[in-house]
Amino acid sequence: MPHSVVLGLAGAPTVVVEASLRACRDVLAQFCDVQGVTGGPRGLLEGAFTPLGGARLSSVPVAGCQLGSGRHAMTPPGIASIVDRLEASRIDALVLAGGNGTMALLEAVDVESRSRNLGLRTIGIPKTIDNDLLGVDFSPGFGSAARYLALTIPSIARDQLAMSSIEPIRVVETMGRGTGWLAAAGAAGFILEESELVADLCLIPESSKSIPEIFDAVEEALSARSGAFIVCSEGYPFPSPRDDYRAINHSTLLLGGVARRLARTLQAEFGRSARGEVLGTQQRSAHTFASAADCECARLTGEWAGRYVLEGRSGVMAGTRRVGSDPLALAVDPIPLADVASLTKPLPKEFWPVDSQRRHYFSEWLWPIINPSISG
Repeated sequence: MPHSVVLGLAGAPTVVVEASLRACRDVLAQFCDVQGVTGGPRGLLEGAFTPLGGARLSSVPVAGCQLGSGRHAMTPPGIASIVDRLEASRIDALVLAGGNGTMALLEAVDVESRSRNLGLRTIGIPKTIDNDLLGVDFSPGFGSAARYLALTIPSIARDQLAMSSIEPIRVVETMGRGTGWLAAAGAAGFILEESELVADLCLIPESSKSIPEIFDAVEEALSARSGAFIVCSEGYPFPSPRDDYRAINHSTLLLGGVARRLARTLQAEFGRSARGEVLGTQQRSAHTFASAADCECARLTGEWAGRYVLEGRSGVMAGTRRVGSDPLALAVDPIPLADVASLTKPLPKEFWPVDSQRRHYFSEWLWPIINPSISG
C-alpha cells in the first residue's frame, strides 16, 4: 500500500479535469497521503508539492485547474531530476492527467524509476480536448469542447448568412494541432438540421487540399448561394511565406492564424470580402458547455487511476471503451503507457467531413457524447 502519492496536471486544462483529479484523490485519500504538484511538469522538477485538501479541487465543471499546469521540454537529465525529487520526498506513486505528451513523460519516469528499482508507481489519466489520445473511446475534455463548437459554429454560420451581401466569405478556426476531431465537430451543422448552416468546406490535418481545390470549393459555394463558410483546424498545413503566426511552445510549434491567412488569400483571389475568425481558448475553458458524458468520463477515469495505484499497477493509463450505444456506459481498462505515449489518434476516414454521409456517421458517434439538445 502506498504511503504518499503526488497528483497533478500537465498541458492545458479542460473544464472537467478537476473532476478527474478529485475522483482520484478521493479514492486514494482513504489509504494514503495525497499531495498535488503545482505548475505541471516544472513543478515536478522543482518539487512543488502541496497537501491536496478537499477545497483545492472542484467536482463540478470549472475553467482551468487550481493546481496550475504548464508544458516543459523534458530531457533525460530532467527525467532523472524528477525521479530524484520523488525519491527524496518519499513519494510512492505519481499520477498525472494529460495527453500523449504527458503519457510519454510518465513512461520515461517509469523507465527511470524501474532502472533504480525504486518501486515508484506511475499512472496516467487521459485528458485532451483534441481527442487524439489512443486507448480511449473519447478523451475527457473533448466532449465539452466539441459541444461548445457544435453549438457555437452554426450560430456563426447564421451570422455570416445574414451578412453575406457585404462579407461573403467566412473562415472559422478551431483548435487541433494535429487532428481534425474538433473542426469536424464544429463543421457538421447537424445540431440545427439546417443545410445552410453546414460548412461548405472543412479543412483538417488528415486530409490536405491543394490551393486550387480550395478555390474550386469556395467558387462553387459563392455561385450556389453567394457565400462561403469554411471551418479549419489550427494545424491545417495551409502554405504561407510568412512565419509570424508561429510561437514556440517548449519543443512544439503552436500553429495559429490559419483562418486569417486563408481569408486574406481568398479575398485576394476572388476580390470579395473575407473574415478569418480564431475561436481561441474558450473551446477548452467554456465550463457552461460541459457535457454530461464528458463529466462522467473524467470522473470515471480519475477514480480508476486511483484504484490502479492501490492495486499496485504501474506504467498504465486509465483507458476507456464504450459498452453499447450509451456513452455513459464506459468500461475502463489499464492501457500500457508505451501504447499511447507520443502517439496520435487521427480522425478516421469514415468521419472525415467531406460529404454528407461521412458527416452523418460522425454525427451519430458524436451526438450522445455532447448531448446538444440541452443548451449550455
